[in-house]
Amino acid sequence: QHGDVVSLLIEKGVISRAQVAAVMEHNTHKARDLTHPALFRRFLTALGLQGAELERIEPLPSTDDFNATYRGLCRDAHWLEGLAAMGPGTEGIVPNLYGRILEGIRNSEIVSAGDYVFWTIHVHCDEGHARNIVEAMAPYASDPSSQQLIMRGTLRALDARARWFDGLLGHVFAELPRPRVSSVVERSPPVSCPTGRSS
Repeated sequence: QHGDVVSLLIEKGVISRAQVAAVMEHNTHKARDLTHPALFRRFLTALGLQGAELERIEPLPSTDDFNATYRGLCRDAHWLEGLAAMGPGTEGIVPNLYGRILEGIRNSEIVSAGDYVFWTIHVHCDEGHARNIVEAMAPYASDPSSQQLIMRGTLRALDARARWFDGLLGHVFAELPRPRVSSVVERSPPVSCPTGRSS
């Protein structure tokens, strides 16, 4: 009884090790071409941005802030906060948000559908990703402190994106961003008083 089908096929002479290696190499390259960074680079290349030109571009302060916020949420925060940031705070809004961007790209007719597939995939796939994350968090969201973490993670991600978009708006259209007040509200659980009432 053979558990390894590939080994059996090689033993039977149906395929050679070289053929298996060639298939693996081909599939590895295909997988690399379908990662998020690779798809976004394809879009940028279609716009004429690649190589050294991309390396020379300095990130906006709001971009650095956005990246730092997400790194903190995913690496340093409570796991519920991180999942909330990635689920309802990111994947949950992307289909609608990127749908508007995708519409503009299509209408521009500057790049082909194959070149803007990065945006198409996000519009059609991320809603399912958000639902999966919410379902994964649901069993752990029954108490107020866990619900607070989920709310905080979601709002921190949304706040960071709003600041990032304000930065992009200012950079592209030379508009000063309006001051923003964080939507993250710290809520402490009620404290019991001697009278039996909550404060």
